[in-house]
Amino acid sequence: HKCCCTPSRPRRCCRSPPSMGRRWRLWFFAAVTCCVIAAYSSFLHQQLPKALSFASSLRNHSEEPRVFLGLFALTTCAAIIAVIPMGSVTVCAILVAYIYGFKGVFIAWPAVATGLCVVFRAFRILQGASGSSAAELPSWLQGSTPQAIVRSSRKMLKERPKRTAALLTFGFHAPITQALLGFATDISQMDDLLACWVDGFKVLIPILKGMALRDLVDIVSPDQASLEAGTPQTQYTALIIKLCIMAAIVSIVVLAARAIRREIAEAEEVTEEEAAMVKAP
Repeated sequence: HKCCCTPSRPRRCCRSPPSMGRRWRLWFFAAVTCCVIAAYSSFLHQQLPKALSFASSLRNHSEEPRVFLGLFALTTCAAIIAVIPMGSVTVCAILVAYIYGFKGVFIAWPAVATGLCVVFRAFRILQGASGSSAAELPSWLQGSTPQAIVRSSRKMLKERPKRTAALLTFGFHAPITQALLGFATDISQMDDLLACWVDGFKVLIPILKGMALRDLVDIVSPDQASLEAGTPQTQYTALIIKLCIMAAIVSIVVLAARAIRREIAEAEEVTEEEAAMVKAP
C-alpha cells in the first residue's frame, strides 16, 4: 500500500487497507444484522394488525389527558433506554405521530429532550455526583468510537462547551453521547441542556413516518373522519409531500452528521499530534 500523504492530505489517507480478518468480521456482522432484520420483520408482520388496532383505539381517545401524558412518559422512557440502541425512540415517535399527526412533535420533541437530560444526570451521578472531575470510561463504554469522542472533545468542551456538546449529540447517537458527556467529562448540566433540545430536531423523521403511516391506513381502510378530510387523490398528494419532506430532512441530518464527524476527526488528529510533540524529547 503506497502512501499518498502530502501536506494537503490528512494523515488518515495513509492507513493500510482492511485486512482479510477484518473483512470476514464485517461480513459476519452484516449476516447477523440481516438475520435480525428478517426476524424483526417476521414479528412485525404477525403483530402489525394488533399494533394498528391498539394505535387506532388510542387515536379515538386522543383528546383525553391520560393518553397525552402516557405517550409523553413512554417517549421519555424510550429516550432513556435508548442508551442501548434498539429503535425505541423511533417506534414511540411513530406511534405519537399516528395518533396526533404533526401535533405529535410537541409531545415527542420535549419528551426526547427530557430523556436525554435524565441520561446525562444519571451518568453524572454515577461519575460521583459532583462532576468536578472526569472519570475513566467503564468497561462497556471502552469502544473505539466512545474513546475517540472523549479524547477529541475534552479540549473543545473547555473552550466552547455548549457548541461542542450540541455538535457531538447531533452528530452521534444522542443517548450514548449524553452518557459519555455525563460520565467522562466535566461539562455542566446547563451547558448540556442546549444539546438535548437541539437533538430533538431529529425526531421529525419518525414523526413524518408516523404521519405517512396514518395516511396509508386512512387510504386503505377509510373511516368517516378520513373521508371528511379529503378525497383519495388529496390524501395521496399529502402522502407524497410528507415523504419528500422526510427525505429532505434525512439528507440534512446526514450531511450535518458527516460534517460534525469530520470536525471531530480533525480535532482528534490535532490532539494526537500535540500529545506526540509533548512526548518527543
